Amino acid sequence: MTGTGRHGLVVIRSSREDLSDPTSHLLMPTAEQGPFPPFDRFAETVATRRIQLGLHPHLAEEVVTYVIDGLVHHEDGSGNHTVLNPGSVLVVTAHEEVRHELTMQPSQEGRSARWLSIVLRLPWHTEAPPTSVQIKDAGDATESIDGTVRRPVVGPSARAETFMRLECSDLEFTREADVSVPIEHGRRGVAYVLRGSGMIEKKPVEMGHGALFENVTRLALYGSPGFRVFLATVPNVESRGERDAGRDPEWSEIVEPGQDDGRPPQDAQDRHQDAPAGPRREEVKEMARKTRSATSATSPRAKLTFERTFRAATVDEVWDLWTTKAGLESWWGPEGFVTKVNKLELRPGGKFEYAMTATDSAQREGLKAAGLPLTTLAGGTYVEVTPRTRLVYRTLADFIPGVAPYEVVAVVEIHGRTPGVHMVVTEDAMHDEQWTQMSAMGMNSSLDKLAKVLDARRVRP
Repeated sequence: MTGTGRHGLVVIRSSREDLSDPTSHLLMPTAEQGPFPPFDRFAETVATRRIQLGLHPHLAEEVVTYVIDGLVHHEDGSGNHTVLNPGSVLVVTAHEEVRHELTMQPSQEGRSARWLSIVLRLPWHTEAPPTSVQIKDAGDATESIDGTVRRPVVGPSARAETFMRLECSDLEFTREADVSVPIEHGRRGVAYVLRGSGMIEKKPVEMGHGALFENVTRLALYGSPGFRVFLATVPNVESRGERDAGRDPEWSEIVEPGQDDGRPPQDAQDRHQDAPAGPRREEVKEMARKTRSATSATSPRAKLTFERTFRAATVDEVWDLWTTKAGLESWWGPEGFVTKVNKLELRPGGKFEYAMTATDSAQREGLKAAGLPLTTLAGGTYVEVTPRTRLVYRTLADFIPGVAPYEVVAVVEIHGRTPGVHMVVTEDAMHDEQWTQMSAMGMNSSLDKLAKVLDARRVRP
């Protein structure tokens, strides 16, 4: 459901059960709503009993938790234990890995605890923030003449602040009223209904519904006593480039990408001997220069197809190289780069994360000259996992200066042959010709390394 806001658009979404955690409901990501960069995840958890699954990691993320009801127990990787009360705010800034767990406080057995969790993806192309864990109380609630009570949760008016400049407030209606909430220019955000029913931009909403919005100057809310809305906004990642280009941001609704553009595949051929090497210093510098002006990736993009035939390999060997930590680390990344896999959840909806570091002197010099880091943190989400046959995953291109983040979908198909294996990799083109060329060179170089790994196995004594 899409409505028109003040010079922008508002999309209404209903939260969905998190299949990996039945105590949580996701506003994003779901089948109908992908990430809303830099928002990677927005979830509400209602726990009626304590379930301990162990510490889980966060890396290259900033996580904000706001306790709505009940008592929540927090444990971090250093062995610190803290009880969070209603109104408590937890901020985890994980430039380096942070492990923690949130559970219902044991003394709450027989009752319930409820909290919101927001995950923001940290940009790798800015100065790295210090890794930290903050626990604060939300700011003091104040009554407004418009018939609402507002409590700052995160931001300059609250006690907790974030590296990503997130601003959150908890707004509750004390009487029936139409309210117009000002939104700072250049921010996108989420309005989530915590209790009751009402309207957002004249669209009916109820508990568990949310609105995603950007490029609005005000957000219209209507409600009666008890209607409660949580507002979260963050600077639009494309705002800086668009101000430089002198234009207003464009709305781009995020949907589940298609997996096929309908074009027939290229003729099968073994091209790994002739594929170009990875990007060199001059190409990296040129790539950075060409992206200083703003652009976008909202229009449909073509597909790139890469095919390889491995005459002495098995399907199991190729599948293993794509789907295990040791396998990926042995070949992923262009020549001159090494990869370390930090997370790999091989299931639909599962996450993968890795760090890719330049080791070749020419690559390192080129990255430094372009003002880019030597180590890149990246990751994505598995969409489809069909063992030994097909792998579909999506990644987020959120590292290009002046370009709004956009998703890139890749499909890996593995076909057994006599002899050997035929592999087809299809992925979305990038936002322009220069970056598409660089992406193709990188993928070809990576697949060359994969072929070398398989060849090395054949010549072992």
